[in-house]
Amino acid sequence: MKYLSLFSGISGGDLALQHYHNFECLGYLDFSKYCVKIIEQRIKDGLLSDAPIFHCDIRRFIKEGYAGLYSGVVDAISAGPPCQPSSTAGKKLGEADRRNMWPQTIECIRIIRPREVYLENVSGLLQDSYYYGKILGDLASSGYITGWKMLSCAELDGSHKRDRVWIVANLTGTG
Repeated sequence: MKYLSLFSGISGGDLALQHYHNFECLGYLDFSKYCVKIIEQRIKDGLLSDAPIFHCDIRRFIKEGYAGLYSGVVDAISAGPPCQPSSTAGKKLGEADRRNMWPQTIECIRIIRPREVYLENVSGLLQDSYYYGKILGDLASSGYITGWKMLSCAELDGSHKRDRVWIVANLTGTG
């Protein structure tokens, strides 16, 4: 399955998709210079699919037409939008947080229309029922049915708990 990685971070999710599920990434997007360097090195080391890396803000990615280039090309989008709006360590501003990139994430999803979407975020997302409901509602109004699961790093043999919410969305009518 071919996919686009948004908010790739240090590519932990990408490693899982590519090595455990045999997905092929056709593009990575991250604003952080540090994260881009990690992705570049992992590509160089043969750990990640060799694909373009967009070192920019997602708003620029959309505005300059890059998102549109992936329409009809990828089967899935994997995204870990910034967690600060929902983090229990932060102010929990949700939708009002200036770092909230959900509107741009759903815009990319609507432009590209992949069959599947994989979203990852902090467990605090579930504590904000309005904001969490908005995300599910935006996906539903865009034609996706969703499910979610909380997974901790420890469940995957990690050395710490670190709960994460995973939302999986499937475009209705695509089987």
